[in-house]
Amino acid sequence: MFAKAIPVLGLILASALIGSVDAFWRMNCAVIQTGRVDPIVNPGKLAAHAHTIIGASNIGVNATHDSLLNSACTSCEITADKSAYWTPLLYYEHANGSFEEVPHAGSVVYYLGRGANRANIQPFPKGFMMLSGNSALRSYDNTTMTYSNSQYKGRPIADRVSFNCLDVAPMAEQPWMFNTSCRNGMRAQIHFQSCWNGVDLYKSDNSHVAYMSAIDDGICPPTHPVQLVHLFIETLYSVSSIVTSDGGKFVFSQGDPTGYGFHGDFQNGWDMDVQTVAVQNWV
Repeated sequence: MFAKAIPVLGLILASALIGSVDAFWRMNCAVIQTGRVDPIVNPGKLAAHAHTIIGASNIGVNATHDSLLNSACTSCEITADKSAYWTPLLYYEHANGSFEEVPHAGSVVYYLGRGANRANIQPFPKGFMMLSGNSALRSYDNTTMTYSNSQYKGRPIADRVSFNCLDVAPMAEQPWMFNTSCRNGMRAQIHFQSCWNGVDLYKSDNSHVAYMSAIDDGICPPTHPVQLVHLFIETLYSVSSIVTSDGGKFVFSQGDPTGYGFHGDFQNGWDMDVQTVAVQNWV
């Protein structure tokens, strides 16, 4: 079982639930860098907007799997994972037009054993990259759906993004920044695609990957038959630390004041032997 592999691999195990319940691990990751860096969408040049990056210290505009793996350190708790993960910076735009960065300490990254085909989950291959979300969205898209069939119902792909306002009273999560007056922070959450075509490590239109029917569970489309680990990232923004009495607004770095355009990127930098053993021993 996965838990037995932990002493050998030196991984930090948050939970390993075996049997009919999903197996998973999670890790806390501090911020390693912020800036206009996006080696997936804008390789070799400045990105269109600023990101907050967690993971490998070697992250840069020309990052590759090998360069990430050769990083001196990682800001994540599992040292065998030299991957890079990034999301857009969140700012507060004051009424006078100035911008103030909203602080956050990093993200929590989940590796989940999800899907109807979870017994055949594969590790992320060497050189694999993907992004989830659409930075240009400013409204909820209820027409673009995941794959479905007679047994497994589809779901709007827009549900890959959600926000949770951590206040005194619990609030239902929403796919947009519905409330930014959150005493204990506003948490942005994103699910990644778990279905792969088995051929391409990356395609610029992201067509090498697809979401499961329920996004965080379900089946993969026939065009993307390889079941990958389900990746989920949470980022908690300290919105309560910002003085908002001037009537400004919160906005993500790509100019999005709604949150519908929240997105995340993943570039695999795992020690492949470690990742493979970890995944193979949790199902």
